[in-house]
Amino acid sequence: MQQMRIQLLKNMLTRFVTWDGKSETAVKLVTENQADIEDLQSLDLQLNTSYTKQEQELAEQIMEKQQNIWSVIKTEQQHVLHQMQQMKQKDKVIHHYYQNVKRSVFVDKGL
Repeated sequence: MQQMRIQLLKNMLTRFVTWDGKSETAVKLVTENQADIEDLQSLDLQLNTSYTKQEQELAEQIMEKQQNIWSVIKTEQQHVLHQMQQMKQKDKVIHHYYQNVKRSVFVDKGL
């Protein structure tokens, strides 16, 4: 069972190391790792032992890589929010333009 815990940690670390750096694949990676985290938690309850030095090192590497992924996801999220704000601003400008066009009435006084 100890080997199974090491294998789960190695699987997660391998996913992080082979990650292509794109936010689209980050979500998939986090989802896949979540399944291993759940297996790891259940295994930890069964083993009821402390992590070995090797397991601690793997876990630290995983946490470091996961922080990198979260920062990429957060940066992408901020970028998308900024784009949405720009689109809303454009919509407001267009809306106000059409409102002004509707209100503008040209009256021919026959001059």
